Amino acid sequence: MSIEWDGKGLPPVGCECEREVPGGWDKCKINYLSDAVIVYEMIGSGNEYASNPYRFTFRPTRTEAERRREEAIKAIHEEWPGSPVLWDAFEVIYNDIAAGKISGIRLTDDAGS
Repeated sequence: MSIEWDGKGLPPVGCECEREVPGGWDKCKINYLSDAVIVYEMIGSGNEYASNPYRFTFRPTRTEAERRREEAIKAIHEEWPGSPVLWDAFEVIYNDIAAGKISGIRLTDDAGS
């Protein structure tokens, strides 16, 4: 069983979380933490790494819904590249659709719908 972490400070030993990697985030498990060193295992590859605990960004593991949201917004950014102001607007629109605030549009789990 994984240790829960609220995202504040550094992830505790035993926590499964995500580490920022080029192009996104990958799951990892924290195996050791001190003021000078963090040791984490990348889930999937099983590779273990040690580094300064502040060198990388960690976050709590996202839910499936949060991952779908991030992927959808990333796809919108890639389809309509532009300024970060546009990206912020896309995120607001996506969130409003997901919340059911825009009638006639809904999100589905089936990509073919």
